[in-house]
Amino acid sequence: MPSPAVQTISNISFGIVLLGVLTATIVHGVIGLQACLYWNDYPDDRRILRGMICTIMTLEFIHMGFCWHFTFSDQLNSLLHPERLLEPLWTFKATLPVTSITQSICHGFFILRVWILSKRNSKICAALASIDLARLCTSMALTAFMFKARTWLDLHSNHGLFTATFALSVASDFAITTVLSFYLRLARTGSKRTDGMLNSLVYYTISNGASFVVGNIAVLVLFLLLPNNLSYVAALEVVSKLYANSVLSSLNARSNIRKRFLSNGGSTIKSGLPTFKRPTSTQDSSASSRLSTIHPFYTIDDVEPDTPLTPPSAKTIIGTPEPFTPRALSEIKIERTVETFEMSTSRSSEGDASDKC
Repeated sequence: MPSPAVQTISNISFGIVLLGVLTATIVHGVIGLQACLYWNDYPDDRRILRGMICTIMTLEFIHMGFCWHFTFSDQLNSLLHPERLLEPLWTFKATLPVTSITQSICHGFFILRVWILSKRNSKICAALASIDLARLCTSMALTAFMFKARTWLDLHSNHGLFTATFALSVASDFAITTVLSFYLRLARTGSKRTDGMLNSLVYYTISNGASFVVGNIAVLVLFLLLPNNLSYVAALEVVSKLYANSVLSSLNARSNIRKRFLSNGGSTIKSGLPTFKRPTSTQDSSASSRLSTIHPFYTIDDVEPDTPLTPPSAKTIIGTPEPFTPRALSEIKIERTVETFEMSTSRSSEGDASDKC
C-alpha cells in the first residue's frame, strides 16, 4: 500500500504534469515550424547564427525526449508500481541543465543586440551577462542537488536554492527586456517609417520578455505554495520552450517588418537582406545609421539615390550603332531604362547589320 504522499502525488500531480508535457509538445511543434521557415527564408544569414539555431534545436529535441521519457514512465508506474512515483526519474532531473543552457544561449543572443544598440556599452552588457552567469551557476548547483535527492519530498526540502535560481531567471529576463526596449526607444528619430519599424521591434521585445517573466514567476509560486504538488514541473517544461521560440520568432519577424517598411517607401531587397532608400535629409540619414544597429545580423545596404522615372529617349532605347566586321558578335543586347530586350542575329555583312540597327 503506497504512502499518503505517494497517493497525493500520483492522483493529482502526474495528470497535471502530463498536460504540461502535452502543451510543451505543441509549442515544440511551433518551434520546429519556425526553424523550417527560418532555414528556408534566410539562407544568407551568417554561419554562426545558423549554427546557433542548429544548437538550440538539438537541445530542444533532447529536452522533448527527456520529457516524454519521464512522463511515460510515470504513467506506467502509476498502474504497475505506484511506490516508484515518489522517486523522480533522472530524465526529469536532466531537463533542468538542458533548459538552462538553452536559456543562456538565448540570453547571449539578446545581450549581443544590446551591445550593438548601446554602441558597445561594455558596462551594461557586463552587468546583464553577470546576472545570467549567476543564474547559470545556481541552476547547475540545483541540478547537482536534484541528482542527489532520492524522493520528491527531498527535492522540495531545498527552497532556498530553487528560489534563488528562478528569482535570478526573472531578474535576468526583466533586465534584458528593459534595457533592450530602452535602447530601441532611444533609437527613434521622428521619421514615421523608422519609428514604425522600431515600435514593432519594441513590441516583439516586450511581449517575449513578459512571457519569460510571467512563466518563471508562475513556476516559483507553484513550487513555494504547493510543496506536495508537481504542478510547477508542468509549468517549467512549458516555460523552457519559450526561449527558443523567442529567438526564432525574432529572426523570422524580420521579413514582416521589412515588408511593412518597404510598403511605406523602402527600396529593394538584395541577397536576402533588407536595403533601403538612401536618406535625402539629415533626419533620414540619422535614421539609416541607427537602423543598421537594430539587429546584429540584420544589415542595411546603401543603394543608389532614387531618380524619377522618365520616358527613355530614342538614343537610350536604341543606343549608338557601332560598326563591326562580319566576325562580330552573334547577339546584340540593347538595354533600355525599364526593360532589357535581346535580339539575336546571325552573322551577316557589315551593311546588313547596320540596316538592322
